[in-house]
Amino acid sequence: MRQPRDRWVAVAAVVVVLVLGGLIITTVRQAQHNGRKALERLQLDQTKQLAREFDSLFEQVNIALGPIVNAAPWNIRPNDPVDASRLARLQNPGARTGIVLVDRNGVITNGTLLQRAKVGDRLSRPELDLLLSPDAQPRVLPLAPGVTTALPTIAISFPLRDPTGGPAGAYISESEVSSESPFTAIVRGLGRGRTGTFSFVDDDGNIIASSDSSLVGTSGRTLALPSTRGTAFVRQNGYVYASAVAPTPRWTSVFRQRASEFDGSLTRPVRSAVLLLALATVLVGGGAFFFLLRRLRAARQEQERLAEINAIREEFMSIVSHELRTPITGLLGFLQTTLDHWDAMSDDDRQSAVLRAASNARRLHSLTRDVLDTASLETGELTYNFERVDLAAEVASAATAAQDVQPTRPITLSTSTGPAWVHGDPERIQQVLTNLIDNAMKNSAAESPIEVTVGVADGEVTVAVADRGAGIPSEELARVFEKFVRGRGSDSRGSGLGLYICQRIVAAHGGRIWASSQEGVGATLTFALPLAPTPSEPAPAS
Repeated sequence: MRQPRDRWVAVAAVVVVLVLGGLIITTVRQAQHNGRKALERLQLDQTKQLAREFDSLFEQVNIALGPIVNAAPWNIRPNDPVDASRLARLQNPGARTGIVLVDRNGVITNGTLLQRAKVGDRLSRPELDLLLSPDAQPRVLPLAPGVTTALPTIAISFPLRDPTGGPAGAYISESEVSSESPFTAIVRGLGRGRTGTFSFVDDDGNIIASSDSSLVGTSGRTLALPSTRGTAFVRQNGYVYASAVAPTPRWTSVFRQRASEFDGSLTRPVRSAVLLLALATVLVGGGAFFFLLRRLRAARQEQERLAEINAIREEFMSIVSHELRTPITGLLGFLQTTLDHWDAMSDDDRQSAVLRAASNARRLHSLTRDVLDTASLETGELTYNFERVDLAAEVASAATAAQDVQPTRPITLSTSTGPAWVHGDPERIQQVLTNLIDNAMKNSAAESPIEVTVGVADGEVTVAVADRGAGIPSEELARVFEKFVRGRGSDSRGSGLGLYICQRIVAAHGGRIWASSQEGVGATLTFALPLAPTPSEPAPAS
């Protein structure tokens, strides 16, 4: 009697363990499915955000450049000196690509940096006929061999009209497609893990920019892209693909990663849970249940971490988008006002408008430099040219330049020494000084003085920049040199990258930087660099 009962108890125990195991396996698989779907949605949202930011960037370029290009009719005659002068003013002095002017037949009439073509040649680019049609609109022309560079290029183009409103030709500004292009610099730091890459692909399937520089300029077939176009998340051939379209340039933002790496944070805990479940069938089912709970908690934490990373990237892109829009709008406004009212304005008014436009241009240049320098810092590619530098003279130069920008603000320079020699890169040192003084200006009233002090003590040169603003709360002092930390109040401006770049440059010079403050009185940012022998002394062996 007892023996059958024991057998039934054993059978019941096995059934309980099996049911418990089945429930655990079902829960694990459901958690894996939900976690994977959440990860897919998060990745697709990030890809769409990147597409939106690129689309906004091209819209701002069209808004800013279009009125300037079409401010007055073009003559569109071969080697016309007036057209050549206008193109020279529109050419970026530091650019490696130039501008081409073509007539209604696509024949080159003028240009800057022309290398692979000359005036009188017919320009051969895809979609050029669409740009010369009666109803043409500004567009981004797809990848093609450049005529102002030996590299392949895309082109930002604007149709030109004759006095009757008909097509007269086109203005075409080439931009190189290479590992050193501005578009690649923006996405270079967005790669993830060993196989995760962000790329932009044009309508013809060419890769225009990528976080993997070896892919730039190649065919999208290199990525084995799925046939699905537009906004989608696809799993295919062992890879995951998230894509979204940027309508203005007609590019597709594509994220690609091996599925095993993409799902790794979720599948590894699942495999461990199933293995322990098999052991628990022999030992105890309860242990596997608690192990599962711990693994699910780890999966949730991983999802939260990914969401936090995505939030930081979205905040950064939002900051950069807003900060780009402000100086571009100001620059365009002051230039357009000057053009519209040139004859009615006095020389002083013209100079004031141009100075304010130049101030916005400097602000735009500073923001672009900060973004690109941050990307270079993250990849270890920021370059330095070290030499013996008089830091006191560099400080005086930076203070003078800042005074020229804001003539009404008192900026005082105090130094207790003559030349103060350090071993450094003069351009990077000027970047640090400019950022510190600009930070002081942004965080204090327009009429408030800025005090710059240079001193030598204990084998170091110290430079302190003090303002009379609201100061920095003590709990925030330790964070002022972190990325994306902006200002000292709700009206903060800037990208939140300036002081972070300063800290990294000073560290590369073997120095240190710190902040001190008294709330309501002001803040002081100070950095110190090691003294170097004067030029009359022998330089130390490198």
